[in-house]
Amino acid sequence: MSASGGTIIALAGNYNLSGDYNLDFGGKNLTIRSDTGPSTTRIDCGGVDGRRAFYFHSARGQVH
Repeated sequence: MSASGGTIIALAGNYNLSGDYNLDFGGKNLTIRSDTGPSTTRIDCGGVDGRRAFYFHSARGQVH
């Protein structure tokens, strides 16, 4: 896990989160981005209602 203010870089590809979803960063101020751009990286939670990749319950800034 990255420290607050850090950046998490996802490599290009498809990520199927069959059991890992609603990931909580505990209120840390983080940037998550793809190494090659948003069109090359996909996070798929399987289309199940109530599942989301990330759970931001205490946003400190803007979500882009």
